[in-house]
Formats: sequence, structure tokens, C-alpha cells
Amino acid sequence: MLIMNFEKFKGDPASFIFSKMGIWWLGLLAALLTAIYYFLQNKKADPNPKQIEVLRYPSSKTNDIIIIAGLSGVLGSKLFSITENLSGFFSDPLGSLFSGSGLNIYGGLILAFFTVYWYVKKIGIKPVYMMDIGGMGILLGYAIGRIGCQLSGDGDWGIVASAIPDWWFLPDWLWSYNYPNNVNNDGVLLSQCNTDIFNTARMSGLSVEDSCQKSCGMRYCFELKPGVYPTPIYETTFGLLAAGLLWINKHKFKIPGTIFFIYMVLNGVERFFIERIRVNEKYEMFGLHWSQAQYISILFIVIGLAGLWYLFTKKPSTKV
Repeated sequence: MLIMNFEKFKGDPASFIFSKMGIWWLGLLAALLTAIYYFLQNKKADPNPKQIEVLRYPSSKTNDIIIIAGLSGVLGSKLFSITENLSGFFSDPLGSLFSGSGLNIYGGLILAFFTVYWYVKKIGIKPVYMMDIGGMGILLGYAIGRIGCQLSGDGDWGIVASAIPDWWFLPDWLWSYNYPNNVNNDGVLLSQCNTDIFNTARMSGLSVEDSCQKSCGMRYCFELKPGVYPTPIYETTFGLLAAGLLWINKHKFKIPGTIFFIYMVLNGVERFFIERIRVNEKYEMFGLHWSQAQYISILFIVIGLAGLWYLFTKKPSTKV
């Protein structure tokens, strides 16, 4: 089905994968064959297994941890995103749940953290060591992910930028960017497009993407005017610098857990302030008018500082 509808897949891969399109009996057949395979594999197993002790390094569980973190991260991102638009979820629960759009980074981090924490503890690895590795990895992954946001123009941008100040010495697009051909098709039609053809196509019932294709020769034919702050670039820059700083100084942190809690403080501070110039829904709570990410970022900062205080004030363990 993907091969026959590759253009639709390119436009929104996640939505296509989770859509109702496809050959249902082929999916059932694949599931049945998979079940039969594992059934036969289990039949071959020794009915009287022997218990032996084997030395396994934590690195041998890397693939398992990556898969668990990935799946729980996507689920957490989707669940947190739903809480930001409950009305849309209740009007179309399945559509909201299986849509490729709407993912909340903090939701993914939180659920993935608790899931991986439970797993590594279960297999006998001290979670605190995994946390330190995760702190640097999350910052790097966050930075790379924001590159995708910038290149695609997925709506994760800032508010309308103010006039470029006289002291600004960097390229103008780092202060204000129009996100031409953004995948949200937000803003105004590109100047090279035929407005009459686009409007006629829309009136005939075609989708925005198909109307863009007819009038401009491309699926995404809008740009923002006026320009907005390119916040993904700012977050990418911060993520790379912070990850590099922790990596360079990793040998200076002698107490396990230090890197992770420093990550929490850094991430919380960065996200709190970047939200001030990002497009996001605000919520009234405790007399404050903040976005969901800002409330969570404050929690990150508090937990990070509390964790650092605990690590540097607790008495050294006497256990061997």
C-alpha cells in the first residue's frame, strides 16, 4: 500500500502508517505468520532449562533500552499532546490518537524516563548510571530533533518577531524567518503561486495540499508574513552546546547522577525562557499565565536542584 501511495506517505508518514488505508487481510496474515513463528520457536525450547550464571555487560541491553525508550517516548508525547487539546480529542478520539501530528517532547521524556528506569532496575543495572548517559543523549537528540522542526516548518516556531535591532550582527533570518513551504501550510500563499487557481481548487473541494500542487507545483505553498522567531535554531544551538559542555567535563563529575540533574536544570531553564517567544497555548494556574511546558520546566529545575543538593550532601556509602 505504501508503494502505491508513496506521495501521500511522503507528505505525512506517521498519519499514513496509522491510517485505515491498506490491505487489512494482508496485515492479519502477517500477524498470524509472526505468531506461528514464535510458537514454533517456543516449542523448540528445552522443557527442563538449566540455570547458569553469565556475566552480562549493561551494553548488551542497549538495543532493548533504545526500543523501550522509543516506544514509551512516542506514547508519552502523544498523551501529553492530547491534554493540550482535549476538545479535539473528544471530538475525534481515534483520529487524534493515531494522527502523525501533535507530539509533546516533555511527555515523551517523562514517560520514557520512568519506563526505562523500571526496566534497567529490573535487569539489575543501577538506574543512576543510565540517567547520566541519558542526560547527554537527550540533549543531543533534542538538538537534532529541532533541526527537523526548522527544516520542515512544523509549527514549532516563535511569535511574530520584533524589528531587527541595530546591534544585531548575525544574518537577518536568525532573528526573523518566514518558513516558506512549511508543512503546516500556515500563513499566506507564496508569491510565485497562482492565487486564482488555488482558490478555484479549494472551492472545488480539493485539500490544501492538492490545491497547492495545482497552483504552485508543490504540496506546501505557504509562508509566514510577518516573520517569526526561528526558535528551533535557538534550541538546536543550546542543545549542542550543553551536550558538548557536559561531554567535555564528564570526567569531572565524580558522583553518579550529577550529569543527569545538571541536564534537568539546563533543560528547564532553556525551555522556560524559550517558551516566552514561542507560539503555545497558555494556561492560568496559581495566578500565572504560562504554557504547559513552562510549568513542567519549573518542575524540572526544582527536581534538578533538589537532586544535586541530595547528591552533594548525602553521606558516602560504607557498603562494599
